Amino acid sequence: MRLLECLNSANPADGGTVESTRQRCLSLQSLGHEVQLLTLDDADGPWIKEWPSPVRALGRGITRFGYNPRLAPWIRENAFDFDAIVVNGVWRYLGVGVRNGLNLLPVPYFVVPHSMLSPWFQRTVSVTSMSKVASWRLVEWKVLRDARAVLFTCEEERRLARQAYTPYSCTDDVAALVGASVPSPDQNEEQVEFASHFPQLRGKRLILYLSRLHPMKGCDLLIRAFSLIYRDNSDLRLVVAGHSDGGFIGKLREVARQCGVSDRITWAGPVSERMKWSALRSAALFALPSHCEAFPLALVEALGAGVPALITDKVNIWRHVAEAKAGFVDTDTVDGTVRSLRRWLNLSNADERDMRKGAHTCFAEQFEAKANATRFVASLQRHGVPNG
Repeated sequence: MRLLECLNSANPADGGTVESTRQRCLSLQSLGHEVQLLTLDDADGPWIKEWPSPVRALGRGITRFGYNPRLAPWIRENAFDFDAIVVNGVWRYLGVGVRNGLNLLPVPYFVVPHSMLSPWFQRTVSVTSMSKVASWRLVEWKVLRDARAVLFTCEEERRLARQAYTPYSCTDDVAALVGASVPSPDQNEEQVEFASHFPQLRGKRLILYLSRLHPMKGCDLLIRAFSLIYRDNSDLRLVVAGHSDGGFIGKLREVARQCGVSDRITWAGPVSERMKWSALRSAALFALPSHCEAFPLALVEALGAGVPALITDKVNIWRHVAEAKAGFVDTDTVDGTVRSLRRWLNLSNADERDMRKGAHTCFAEQFEAKANATRFVASLQRHGVPNG
């Protein structure tokens, strides 16, 4: 199968949309499929050179919406080189340009929203929420309507998307959109490496937050909850790792100061691929008390590393975690996060070992990269895309 993956930007700082697309490219290539990336980045961006498949970078758009006059003509000229085109994300010109370029052409395109259609984004009235409503009614719903299918990571994400905006008229489906590959562990070496960067963490029991620092992700809930349970656990430390959106890290540091836990938190910042795995394999618990999440790749990688997870029922794949007994699920509140932390702290050694086994099992059965890539190809074939 010849596929064109499309991203507004391949900059890894943009978070899970970029990384999940990268992982899917790698997995599809490993199965013998031809994959290229189309991105509205400048060609000299450092992440372009590091992308694992051939890249066509058309340059940045000229408005906040990302309008790019080169996109639709390029799609029109090159469409027949591909069996299908996959648009990752909504709310930018990318989907509009692909739709316009394919007008009257038989090559299908698919839209992967990456949780961007969640009702969470409409919870308050703001300039951003109002602009999304206007964009939806003007053009975005047509991008979804004319797609061969809109692909969601799970039934929960599809259910929530149907509630978010009107009109909603499209063919939608649940597909195995991304998985993860877990490198073979050299656990002792990796844990020593993480501790060598953060020597204050040697011999400590680590709760790891590893995600973009954004209000949606619930890191502030985690800090407040941590402040309510840490005093009886002298060896407990919280590690916060990831890119920060704007000045949000400053707000988180202020929350930590107000809660009196600044000396118990290590701010690791963005981490490299190797350091990510070192952090995961050094962690006793992975925590992501998010308000809105479709497919958090770091959570999946944590499960693959055998790390129990603390998540909320707003993480759309929470049922997989709960059914596998791979972690703790509660509400996206401070109280809910405290309950999960206390349940974890009360585990016996045997229960914790069983939970780590459950994490491995959950990963192997639901999220392993090659298996999910095979399922993804099957979902495209269900919608009429030929397999080569």
